[in-house]
Amino acid sequence: MFLGSEGTIESNIYQKALSKIDVNCFAPESEQYVVIRNCIEAVKQNKYSDEVKESFCRLVNNQGACILGCTELTLLFEKYASEITCKKIYDPIELSLMQIKEEIEYD
Repeated sequence: MFLGSEGTIESNIYQKALSKIDVNCFAPESEQYVVIRNCIEAVKQNKYSDEVKESFCRLVNNQGACILGCTELTLLFEKYASEITCKKIYDPIELSLMQIKEEIEYD
């Protein structure tokens, strides 16, 4: 499942890129956008609550694998990592940085 802002989800940028390497990526239903938006806004406003924690964990833990396509979602993951049961969490920023580091070290 790909989680991100509405704009990122609707742009299909991740879904298109992943389909090029034969990876199916599912986006949340539009009904879940409000939950995702509330999680993102909680980080932006530094207003964490039990409701935000439960919402975020429910979003992530209901998946077999999850791509966190928004910086704020990565921050929530770091904050609530002990509550996350989803076994495969992908952070595109971290993966990009690891790739850059490998390329720099290879040169």
